[in-house]
Amino acid sequence: MTIRKLSFISLAAAIACWGTPASAVPIDWIAGTADWFTAGNWNPAQVPTLADDVSVNNGGTATAAVPGVQVQSLDVGDAGAANATGTVDVQTSTVLGSSGSLNVGRSRGAGTANGTLMGADNVLGFGNTDIGVVDNGGAGNATGHVDLQTGFLIGSNSSLEVGRTDGGGTADGTLAIGGGVVNFNDVFISFVETGATGNATGDVDVKSNDLDGDGTGTLIVGRTQAAGTADGSLTVAGTIKDFDGADIGTVDTGATGDATGVVNIGTGTMIGSTGSLNVGRSRGAGTANGTVNGADNVLGFGNTDIGVVDNGADGNATGNVELQTGFLIGSLGSLEIGRTNGGGSADGTVATNGGVVNFTSIDVGLVQAGGTGNAKGSLTARGGLSATNLNVGVSAGGGSATGLVDVDKSLGVISDTMTLGDGSTIHLGIDGFTRGLLYGGFDVQVAEIDGVLNLFFGFMPAAGIFDLIISGSDTGITGAFDMVNIYGLTPGTLAMHGVVLDAGVEIYRLEIGVGDPIPVPPPLPGPVPEPGALTLLGFGLAGLGFARRRKVT
Repeated sequence: MTIRKLSFISLAAAIACWGTPASAVPIDWIAGTADWFTAGNWNPAQVPTLADDVSVNNGGTATAAVPGVQVQSLDVGDAGAANATGTVDVQTSTVLGSSGSLNVGRSRGAGTANGTLMGADNVLGFGNTDIGVVDNGGAGNATGHVDLQTGFLIGSNSSLEVGRTDGGGTADGTLAIGGGVVNFNDVFISFVETGATGNATGDVDVKSNDLDGDGTGTLIVGRTQAAGTADGSLTVAGTIKDFDGADIGTVDTGATGDATGVVNIGTGTMIGSTGSLNVGRSRGAGTANGTVNGADNVLGFGNTDIGVVDNGADGNATGNVELQTGFLIGSLGSLEIGRTNGGGSADGTVATNGGVVNFTSIDVGLVQAGGTGNAKGSLTARGGLSATNLNVGVSAGGGSATGLVDVDKSLGVISDTMTLGDGSTIHLGIDGFTRGLLYGGFDVQVAEIDGVLNLFFGFMPAAGIFDLIISGSDTGITGAFDMVNIYGLTPGTLAMHGVVLDAGVEIYRLEIGVGDPIPVPPPLPGPVPEPGALTLLGFGLAGLGFARRRKVT
């Protein structure tokens, strides 16, 4: 974080210490497009100060070409029963509040509200900030737009709401920041509250720097608690941090509206404070869609749900998290990717070229008891994964469960039990003889195996041994894979696989150069994975497809 930004936060803190004046003076803009600092443009005829509650609601535009805009609170396009439209163009001036609220496009009744705040510098010192909000059960629509070309939006441990409705009106909020957004607790971007029938749309674009909370609040991007539809989008060039939890595309209990949330992170990380991370979760009849895209790490959250139908809900849920180079790092909570316990179907995907680590349990494609919906999960962790328990493609209910886990050439370390159901598929890459570096595998205490094992060779060994699953005891592996497919070896290569007892523990081992000639494997249902140097065309497709496990002696 830059020194400049820290000085802004210090200034905001200093403003808060000044306290609220004994009696704030309401001042209304009465001109068309004119200068902020001309007293005659206001009623009463005085230039606003830090002691004044200021409104620009008459359809006019207040412009400030020089620094010095100061208010206690500011309403720009704030409607009650009547319509209200206003614009504030501060150009190069900082807008300095004194603990009062900032409302840009807010409707609290039947009136339609349209508000715009634009400038090149900072907005700071305000309490709660609403941009495109329908409040107090209002039936009117609200549109709010804030655009700060190079400045920061700095809160005072207060809330920021962009596109939120609690009534029948539609809310549409847009926030574009050239600098950063800092020192807010709750940040809501498209939120339909309980009882609302109106829709909410929110879009926030932090073009440089970070989105920082204060460590106590929640980040919401597309969440509905009612019949209204929520559609939220957040783009941050830097880091998202200091939020206790985050909801990205979530439908709450009893809600019938749909929710969509998209978060795009540039070069920074997304850091939680032990609260939950929910990306595409439905607890109602509405459909939930959540997406997080980034280049770096997502870490510090507790329980993490990606594409989850919860509380016996009938709504569907889709969640997707894709990290180009980073890790998904838990704080000893659970990770659920495509899980349902209701009638709705769940589809979750996590793909990272880093690892997925520090979770107690990881579920990939899980139908829990009582669930009649289907579950589909996919986890790609090319930098390895670690958890206490791993469940893949397991159904304990009436719905079907399919799960895919791809660790490429890395290791999955499961300190207790790995359960591979009949809907599971495991992908491992093999480019050499060094385990965990050139070929993938799992270290587990107990392995219950089923489903499909796909092995992808990137070289052509004449002979070799590959320990794919190493258990923690002499009875550590039970069950059998329904199918083991090998891709990348020449047809006719000898191979055998199965459980061996070695050094007092059971190991699921593949040995090349002995056994039966491998047949051509079945085509993959989707795109061929790229676990390193897979030169399938050069080597030709070949493999083995044994329907039952072979015991190796």
